[in-house]
Amino acid sequence: MSYNRRDFLQTSLTSIGTITLGSMAVSFLQSCSTSSPTEPNNNQQPASVTFDLSKTEYQSLQTVGGTLALGSNAVDSLGILLYRESGAVVKAYSRRCTHQGCTIGSFSGGVSSCPCHGSQFNTAGNVVNGPASSSLKQYTSKLENNILTIST
Repeated sequence: MSYNRRDFLQTSLTSIGTITLGSMAVSFLQSCSTSSPTEPNNNQQPASVTFDLSKTEYQSLQTVGGTLALGSNAVDSLGILLYRESGAVVKAYSRRCTHQGCTIGSFSGGVSSCPCHGSQFNTAGNVVNGPASSSLKQYTSKLENNILTIST
């Protein structure tokens, strides 16, 4: 079997294109995996933050149904979403989207949205709209006499 120059170039370019597209597809699929990104507290030591909910900056959490988005802190480098579920319970979630690790916004109408790919999470931390397929990381929270402690 003999190849002329045209056949050789066509076969070579087809092979190179196939390899390139294949590697791009693998890279894309890995970037859209549903595994959780690395957690911010990699030193394996428990971290905690404390808030006095009687202060004006936390006023929205003084009533049931209130929410607040916090920035970077010792527990989570992307921040924490807080939701006052009841008189005795404030839930705390990571603001790290479980799709690709982008910072999700505050709760609005009971939903927090990711600006990167549109994933949405409810106040229970569950996915209500993908591409994310796993719930937000929930932190341990303890409320005593208006003092909220959140820990890993």
